[in-house]
Amino acid sequence: GYDWWENHEFAIKAASTHGNIRAIFPSDASLNLSATATEGRIANGFQSPKPTSSDVIHSVAQVIGPDAQAVVSLEARRGNIRIDKLTY
Repeated sequence: GYDWWENHEFAIKAASTHGNIRAIFPSDASLNLSATATEGRIANGFQSPKPTSSDVIHSVAQVIGPDAQAVVSLEARRGNIRIDKLTY
């Protein structure tokens, strides 16, 4: 297991063929993020500038933070992806 203060390389992959995915990361997270919602939308709390409500985003590839060694891959074929920034 890992404790919050430890810095290790790791990868997370989440996939759904029919359903939504929600991921929550701390505001100071460092990671390589890729997300694809083939028939849905992506709401990304780390995106700047914020998209308008009429923007439809199906794909995201983003480096978050200064030391992005972790890799996060999210794929929802028939569903939406929501990526939230946890501020504490």
